[in-house]
Amino acid sequence: MSVLDFDTWQEIFATMRRNRLRTLMTAFGVFWGIFILIILLAFGAALESGVSKSMRGFGTNQIYIWGGRTSHPYQGLKPGRRIRYDTSDIPAVQNIEGVANVAPRVSLGGYRDTSNVSRKGKTGGFKVLGDYPDWGIIQPFEYYEGRFINEIDIKEKRKVAVIGEQVYDILFEKGEPAIGKSILIRNVYFEVVGRVHSTRSGGSADEDATTIYIPFTTFQQSFLQSTNHVHWFAISALEGFPPEEVDESVRSMLRERKKVHPEDTQAIQGFNAAEAAGKINSLFGGIRLFMWVVGLATLFAGMLGVSNIMLIVVRERTKEIGIRKALGARPWAIISHVMQESILLTLIAGYSGLLLAVALSEVIGDVLEGSDMPLGRPEVDFAVALSALAILVVAGAIAGFVPAKQAASIQPVEALRAE
Repeated sequence: MSVLDFDTWQEIFATMRRNRLRTLMTAFGVFWGIFILIILLAFGAALESGVSKSMRGFGTNQIYIWGGRTSHPYQGLKPGRRIRYDTSDIPAVQNIEGVANVAPRVSLGGYRDTSNVSRKGKTGGFKVLGDYPDWGIIQPFEYYEGRFINEIDIKEKRKVAVIGEQVYDILFEKGEPAIGKSILIRNVYFEVVGRVHSTRSGGSADEDATTIYIPFTTFQQSFLQSTNHVHWFAISALEGFPPEEVDESVRSMLRERKKVHPEDTQAIQGFNAAEAAGKINSLFGGIRLFMWVVGLATLFAGMLGVSNIMLIVVRERTKEIGIRKALGARPWAIISHVMQESILLTLIAGYSGLLLAVALSEVIGDVLEGSDMPLGRPEVDFAVALSALAILVVAGAIAGFVPAKQAASIQPVEALRAE
């Protein structure tokens, strides 16, 4: 029996037309299974894209270190000490093997505090940071105008500033050049030498947009009573050195310098972008696996429905099958006929579910585009679509195999006696 046998396919379609309701009810299980699978995968990809977009601008070699409080007594010192860094720690961090760039940083007020900054009667609350040129390497910017802080600014303690785009929007007129203009920070005038746009996204980009960067040495001289204080370090690892190992080396060195117990995890705190990226990748790997399991389980339920219906079809056509076998039809011809009907039903239903899922994903993607929701565009990968179609063919074959074997085992004499 050939797969391209026109009479066979005509007979299959005729059987489906005679039993429209049964065919539709059977097909719905497969339709719903593949629809759920594709929708889950599309929105899983959208969620992953959204998270990746929010992490954009964070290099996987970036490390951030700040001080906490000790939780263990050590060398006669009580727990609860506040760990503070100073400029003497800068060369110690720079000398750690695998460290590429070090940007010691200080903030005016607390970490998230803002300060009033004014210019020509306009005032806004912005974050003011004291930085080294290495920050512009660790966290690159796009420049509307000018440049970032350089070594001469640091050496000569110049009163210069680099401003984020929202700082410009509030303090300057639209289209007005910012370079060379002065802004007032706590009664100290700073000349604007750069206007930047963040390469990050989400909350990080918003934070960059409302930040003013000034030279570290100028900041200490102008605003700090203790001129050697460092609030935290931003570090990048050299290529070829695992950031996790560089991170641990820096922490170990600082624990030793600050007399912190080796097992104290609270005193030297930080954020490792590579570690965070690894956790996110593991999380989404688990989410993808869960979505495949849920989708395939739903599809499997639809396959059981197809298989059960095909068993009913075989019972209804017992006499017909017996006549065919009596006329010389081979078992494979019977098996092939039943399996082709099962595969066709599964493919039509599944392909319809696939098309609807793709169309719905596109419509929702158009709605979400430009919105503030933390989602990317729901998209169905071409490889996923091909995999789904392959699954449908296999599912149809499996669903039809048991009924087909039962049909092939029918004896002609018994079949002719069947009512």
